[in-house]
Amino acid sequence: CLIRHSHHMKRLGRKALIVTGINSSKLNGSLDDVITALEKENIRYKIFDQIDDNPTIDIIQQAFDENEREGISFIIGLGKGSPIDAAKAIGVLFRNRGISGREAFNMKNLRSIPIVAVPTTAGTGSEVTPYSIIADQNLRTKKDFGQESFPKLAYLDPRYIYAADFTSLLHNAFDAFSHLVEGYLNNKATVITDVIAEKGLAMFASLHQAFLDQYLTPDQMDQLLMASAMGGMVISQTGTSLPHALGYVLTYEKGIPHGFATAAIY
Repeated sequence: CLIRHSHHMKRLGRKALIVTGINSSKLNGSLDDVITALEKENIRYKIFDQIDDNPTIDIIQQAFDENEREGISFIIGLGKGSPIDAAKAIGVLFRNRGISGREAFNMKNLRSIPIVAVPTTAGTGSEVTPYSIIADQNLRTKKDFGQESFPKLAYLDPRYIYAADFTSLLHNAFDAFSHLVEGYLNNKATVITDVIAEKGLAMFASLHQAFLDQYLTPDQMDQLLMASAMGGMVISQTGTSLPHALGYVLTYEKGIPHGFATAAIY
């Protein structure tokens, strides 16, 4: 997907910052694909690979400080939801130089430089949302960075989740399912978000037996990835609700994976 459609990135600029985690994007081949796609278009790049499952304001600031003078035109968020969320927050700092990460966390209506999202899990939907969930050490929880940073491009390739262990697939599926449910029951729901949510929930219904069997085929993983993106589209308009808010506390305080923490609230 990345290599076939690499030309879309050319219009975003001449140098990219790849924001990713320490290991997963290297193991599943997605980092190699991103580099191949960029080199194909003669786009230079830098890599920041220090994002963990709970990116903090400090790591956002570090990524910006280390690359502030590199002439970055756009940012590629590569990995689980956390690197994509982090990429959005880092992009805000590049667009609004002179404002620290802490200051940006408490401001509104700031924009980002262009973001490209390459999810390697099926759950967060961050590739199609404006949200950026960052850990706030002072409040001892996770919360939205507070800015609207919709990715300009999203590359969805299910090959990157083929090697995922079943537990990870399940936890991320909990997250995507929660997005669809919370958006569907939300008082901000519209006819259009309901149509998308119903389609996404129907996809989950068709995957029910596969989850009971603890085995998903490549086609079913493709379906899961699409259902996740649909969940992201829904909450982009409705937001989430109480289960997500309570789940963030469990994740921060107890280290419980986000999707599982959210599902536990139900």
